[in-house]
This record gives sequence, C-alpha cells and structure tokens, in this order.
Amino acid sequence: MKQLRMTRTSKTASTPRSRRALLASVAIATILSMPAARAQTVEGLRPATSEQPADDTLIKRRLLDKSAGDLTAATRSSYVPQSEGAVADEELQDPSLYGEATDPADSTATDLLELNRRPEAPRLPLGAAARASDDSETTFDDPQNDPRAEIRTTSTRTDSEPADGAISTGRTTSLANQDEESNLAADPDSIRTGTVDGQSPEADDDPYAAIGIRAGSFILRPSLETGITATTNADSGAGGGPGVLSQTVLRLQAASDWLRHAATLDASLAWEHPVSPSAPGRPEINVDGTLRLDLAGDHQIDAAAGYALAREAADSPVPVPATASRPYRHTITTSLAIAKAAGKLRYSLTGDLERDIYSDAALVGGGMLSQGFRNNTLATLTLRAGYEISPAIVPFAEAEIGRRIYDQRIDPAGYARSANRLALRGGVELDFGEKLTGEVAVGWLREAFDDPTLAAISGASVDGSLVWSPQRGTTVTLAGQTTVEQTTTAGSSGSVFYSGSLGVEHALRTNLTGTALVSAGLRDYAASSDRDLTFAAELGFTWWLSRYTGVTGRARHERLASTISGRAYTANSVFLGLKLQR
Repeated sequence: MKQLRMTRTSKTASTPRSRRALLASVAIATILSMPAARAQTVEGLRPATSEQPADDTLIKRRLLDKSAGDLTAATRSSYVPQSEGAVADEELQDPSLYGEATDPADSTATDLLELNRRPEAPRLPLGAAARASDDSETTFDDPQNDPRAEIRTTSTRTDSEPADGAISTGRTTSLANQDEESNLAADPDSIRTGTVDGQSPEADDDPYAAIGIRAGSFILRPSLETGITATTNADSGAGGGPGVLSQTVLRLQAASDWLRHAATLDASLAWEHPVSPSAPGRPEINVDGTLRLDLAGDHQIDAAAGYALAREAADSPVPVPATASRPYRHTITTSLAIAKAAGKLRYSLTGDLERDIYSDAALVGGGMLSQGFRNNTLATLTLRAGYEISPAIVPFAEAEIGRRIYDQRIDPAGYARSANRLALRGGVELDFGEKLTGEVAVGWLREAFDDPTLAAISGASVDGSLVWSPQRGTTVTLAGQTTVEQTTTAGSSGSVFYSGSLGVEHALRTNLTGTALVSAGLRDYAASSDRDLTFAAELGFTWWLSRYTGVTGRARHERLASTISGRAYTANSVFLGLKLQR
C-alpha cells in the first residue's frame, strides 16, 4: 500500500486506463483472500457438535486447550447464565472457560459461539438401549477416570466377592448361585409355614371334628341327630310294651374366644315321639352356661346357670297313681363362686341355688292332679381349701351347709319336709395334662327335717369326674355322684341315690368312632331296708361320611331290680339315625 501511495504521488498525471487497472487488481486480490480467511475460521473454531452431557463437553474442551497450548481470545465476553444455579460457581470463575483471555494475540483457537453457549443439562437415558448409546458415544482415555467403570465392575461381582462399600446396581445373581441348599427338596417331616387365616399348619388330630361357626367373639358348634328307635319297652317302666319311637336331638355348643375370661354354653332340645303305638310327643330340654372372670392375684369369679326340663323317670322314688301320667320336672340352677385357683394355697367360696318345679299330672279320665306341694328350693354355701403339693396334685377339704325349703310348709300328708343340710368332704384334684384330669371327693352328708317324726337322710357321699386318655384317639370317662332324693310318700323321708358311669370312646378308624358305656345306680331308702338297683349298658358307633355328615347307631340294654314289688322292668332298644354337624 505504501508503494501504491508513492506511485500515486509521483505520478499524478497517470492515465485513466492505468488507474482502472490498478483498482481492478486490488479488488481481485481482496476477493481471492477472503474465502481462505473464512475457511480458516470455520475449520479451526467450529468443530462438529454432538448432544452430550455437560461434563463430557467440559472434559473435551480441557483436552482441546491442553493440546493447543495456552490459547486465549483477544476479546471474550463474560458468560452469565439466564437461570440461577444452571452452572456451578467454580465454572463461572474459571478464566479458561468463561473469563477474560490472558493473551489477546492468539485468537485462532477460540470459538466465541462455542465458549459462550450455555452448557446442556445432562440427559437421563430411558432404557437399556439409551444406556448402551451413551456408553458408545463417550470414551475416556484413562479407564480409571471413567465414573461408570465402578458400576460395571460391581454389577458383574457375585455375592461371594462383595466390594467394600460398593452398592450393586446390576442384576441379582440366581438363587442357585447364592445358596445351593435352598434348592434342595423339603424334608417330609418339615413343618409348614403358618397360614394367612391363622389355622394350625399341623395335621388335625380329629379331621372329622366340628369346625364351628364364628359369631363375633364366640365359636358356635351346632349339631342335629335324628333317627328311629325300636324298643321292647316304650315307656321305660314297669308294664311297658314294645314300640317304635322317632327321636330328634338339636344341640348347640358355644365357647368364647377371648384373651382373658371365658364363657361357654351347652344347650340341647330333644323330642321323642312315639310312632307305634301312637302317643303325644315328649320334649326334653337342657341348657347350661358358665362364665369365668379373671381377677388380679390369681383370683377368679365363676358363675353358672342352667335349666332342665324332663319327664319324671319311671324309677322315681315318688310313686304316681296308675291313673295319672308322670309329671314334668323343671330344674333351675344358679351358682356364684370366688376362688383362688393358682399358687400353693387354693381356696373357694361357692353359693348354689337349685329350684325344682313339678307340673300337674294328667289323669286318664280327664282332669289334672296337682304336684305343687313338691316344689322346693335348695340353697347351699360351700367352702373349700386346698394345698398344691405338686402342679398335678392338689388335695383339698370342703364343708357344705344349706337349707331346703318347700313352697308348702306342710304337705297334704301333714309333714313339714323343709330340712337343714350339712356335708363334709375330702378329695384331690388331678391335672396330668391330656393323660388324666379331674377330681374325686368322698365324705358324709345329712339332711335333717323340720318334722321330728321323719328320720334324717344321711350317708356316705362319693362325687367326682375323671377323664383318662391312655393313647391318642381313646378317651375313658369315669363319673360318680351322690344325690339326696325327696319324697312326699306318707311316713317316708326319702333316699340317697349313688350313681356311677364308665364310658370309653375309641377311634377305630379316622372316620369311624366306637363308644361303650356302662352305668349303675343304687338307691338306699332312709330308715328302711328297701333298695333299688339300676344297670345299663350301651354300644354305639358313628361313621362319618364327611366332616359334616355321619351315620350313627347304638344298642342299649337297661334294667331295674328292686325290693319293692311292682317296680322292676327291663328294656332293650336299637337306634339308627343320621347326624349333621357344623
């Protein structure tokens, strides 16, 4: 350019043609030089871009700066992100990234558009294909600096080679690789895990026992037995003839399912209807309920109530005229006791009430024979004390006092039959778990009448109940009871009746149960040599078709022998029926 100015100064008189030629040369040189400068700028400062995370872009930028030396830009504008927190403060303060260049002489390796562009946010891959794509796009010269190397290594480790402090994010190894014993077949004797409904995983001892129906906090077990009885003595008394009877028994058992306290209910309704010869049906009802309340200090309150309705038995010590039917007897019982049933010292105080009500007897020719003079109430109070010599054996002694009161102080025969009661007993309680439980007591009892002309009723007493299980599926029950029986016969005080029974129940097969029962009774009349002896034997079975349905049958023989004429009888009967339970 200096040479051109000198030429222009010295040769002021140049021709227009030479001037135009000079200007054209300068324009051509300028045009030829412009593409080369632009290409250098584009190739050097605009490399191909790819969508990568911000960390990859910064690493590549540092590698480019290291290879090119200390490259600076002549003029670089300060980067200020539009969103606060989009870029860390350390990156904004780094002059090699967003600050002023220290050497403005070399600007060929600096791309203002690239350096001033906002870093892209890291992308989260959506699946395995995206993760594989990210791994293939970004590589690292130094594998130790690869932040994903630890993840790959951890995911390929087995449980036998755990990494210290590393958390595996890979696929879990198979169960066979972790524990070979867990894949082995279960032992036949292994116990199953408990079920969701809380039922015991153990096998049922009695797979045909009633399951019951839950009603609130109670378990109800209803059952129905119906069938036909053929007997040689339809009246079960002296002079009775053969007959066929239809018998139906509806029973309901209920038991509480409480954490504390307990309550039970046992109710039954039996209906016996003579089919041949035809006669009115005879009902029989029994209801017994108990309640136990647990108190502090091993004390408890026991309450009980019951009701029974039955036709008076043919062997009753109170004779009924031949022209009248046997009356029905209603018995109502209540009991309340406070007891200490745990610890070394045991004691209890029990109050009982028993009320007997007799219905009128129907006369053959019509009309009714009143039995109201027989109605009476017995109230007793019993104190028992015992001492535990072992957890299974507790001997005890008890004393009982009471009063029997008749509704009519003087009966039709002119006797005052109300009486005072006194009893002393000693016995033992046994609790050997499933093998043997129950108690036995022996003693002496006495009832003295208000009427001095009537002899007192007294005698030895034997009471108790034992349940013995010699082996699984077999139950033996032994029971005994002593009862004071009243009478309204003129000049007679009454009697003491001793009764006992021995019953065996055995599971012949899983769905077949056999029963055997033997019972006997002795009636000792007060101030008399008269005696009654009763005996009964019974064999039965129940064949369960399912858990809810079974076929039942029994054969029974019973007899009464007496020193009093006209009282002896014999009866044989066979019953076959169907039993339903739930």
